[in-house]
Amino acid sequence: MIKKLIVVQIVAIKLQRLLGHLSEIKPNKRESQIGKILTDAEIRFKFHRNVDYQTIQEEHRKKEVDIFIRPKKIIEHNGTYNHADPRKYKPDDLIREHGKMVKASEIWKREKIILRQIKKQGYKILVVWEDDLLKNTEEITKKIIKFASS
Repeated sequence: MIKKLIVVQIVAIKLQRLLGHLSEIKPNKRESQIGKILTDAEIRFKFHRNVDYQTIQEEHRKKEVDIFIRPKKIIEHNGTYNHADPRKYKPDDLIREHGKMVKASEIWKREKIILRQIKKQGYKILVVWEDDLLKNTEEITKKIIKFASS
């Protein structure tokens, strides 16, 4: 009986580890580019960390941020399509999000609220747009390093 219990516990631990690895999301190409900028500047960071915040209704939530720098700095990479870059999309343009079509204006409103609520927890946030990172790499690199170092 004890042997069976030990085997079940070992299997449970191995399963937890396996599921933990499966849930890890690798950084995308642009996040990796920002990570290289930080690494080259010898700035320590973590990809895809959850931060706690309170909604406007004071409900507890977590948001997975792209890049986390201790103690309370966040760099969010906003892709042109997924975040509906306002320089490319109109408020009524539809963006596919989790299998549904959502207005660009709804994405902007939701993200603005979430980031504002996270800032209330004492976090500093830098948003880097994909288009800026691609077209103004040198300027954005300086901006990232300045933000992360301050």
